[in-house]
Amino acid sequence: MFRPFNKLILVAAGLTAPLITDPGIAASHPTATAPSIAEVGALRDETGMAASATQVLDRWCTSHRMAPAGAVIAEKIANKPVPATAQLRHALQLKASDRLQLRHVRLRCNGHVLSVARLWYVPSRLPASMEARLQQTDTPFGKVVAPMHLDRQSAGSSSAWLPKGGGPTAKTPPPILFSQRALMSRADGLPIAYVVEDYQRGLLGFTPD
Repeated sequence: MFRPFNKLILVAAGLTAPLITDPGIAASHPTATAPSIAEVGALRDETGMAASATQVLDRWCTSHRMAPAGAVIAEKIANKPVPATAQLRHALQLKASDRLQLRHVRLRCNGHVLSVARLWYVPSRLPASMEARLQQTDTPFGKVVAPMHLDRQSAGSSSAWLPKGGGPTAKTPPPILFSQRALMSRADGLPIAYVVEDYQRGLLGFTPD
């Protein structure tokens, strides 16, 4: 029997990794209109509740005519085994023999950087074919593991620009619009991955109607 998820444990354990700004868009300054501000707030809520952030971003790109459906890719920054911190060992319920892998990617559609994500996962808990696909392709993690129907549970979100219940703190959107943290588990409760996602200003790189 695996321990039930408690997002307070992750927050208390310090699994609120620092925000990562994508250097490729640091000089880009899309304009934030009232409708786009409202949409960013809705996107934050949706990514916090969704089973797959990749699917949410794919719909965003399609609905804003940034790219055709299915165009979101995961550009790898790093994909390597890493030592497990005590916090990750606790959150992912790791055994001494479990290996931990870090997949650090930029999620893009048609040149737009949508988010920078760091995902720590346990390769031995995935089918070998899925692990091979994660190693060899730019397919987003959520799309690769979709057949497993993982339960994605929020461990919290944050935004210095758009606090919940309030308006934007600046007229120009910052490089990072908001961040999400989540634990992904099997139906029986066994954790598979922990992810930190920093949603980038490139989300606003569409042409308004």
